Amino acid sequence: MKVYNLFIAILLSLVFGTSCTNEEINEFQPNQKLQTKAIEKSIEVSDVAQLISMVEIDDEVMNEVKTGVENSCKYGLDEEYRFTDMLNPDESKISRSINIPILIQRMKAKYEELDLETLNSDFFDLLENSDLQIYWPYSDNWNGLDKPIIVCGSEDDKLVYIFKGNNNETDTISFTKEFIKQNTVWVISENSTPYDELPNFYKDEFINKDGVVFLCQNEA
Repeated sequence: MKVYNLFIAILLSLVFGTSCTNEEINEFQPNQKLQTKAIEKSIEVSDVAQLISMVEIDDEVMNEVKTGVENSCKYGLDEEYRFTDMLNPDESKISRSINIPILIQRMKAKYEELDLETLNSDFFDLLENSDLQIYWPYSDNWNGLDKPIIVCGSEDDKLVYIFKGNNNETDTISFTKEFIKQNTVWVISENSTPYDELPNFYKDEFINKDGVVFLCQNEA
């Protein structure tokens, strides 16, 4: 049995008829900061998406995230790379490293550059302890060149907000299966399976505390 533990609102609403995120996004006006209902006390999906859109994403970062996604898929998970694993790589349940990913280093540098720590000094601690992730649908189709479109869900199950980086600018687009097949898309979303419910794959554990069996890719 291959266990899929991902709850992605927009993509799955199109393919399987479910909805993409657990947060609600309020009405958005041009030049207004996108507001969402917090998943944790002081962290919002839209804030994470906005921050990622503001940092440099080069080939090194792309390959880093691609490897993270591939490591998840190897254990029967979906095309996901959790921020918990990025921010605490030496304790990851998927693949361990002593090095903090470059994407996280750049996010922290941008956060400091914008002096956002005065507003929320716990941002990255909250992110590490959340179930937020980068979901990269059709990552196997990546041509090795294109940079990602950063999106997060809207109040309309068929639309997403595209984050453009500076000045909190966004576009709202129709999110179709064709669109995600033709473009490199990173969906910033919340995984429906809490991290502490995952087995420690790194230690060759494949049964979680509730007795659910996870099979690696070559066994599924």
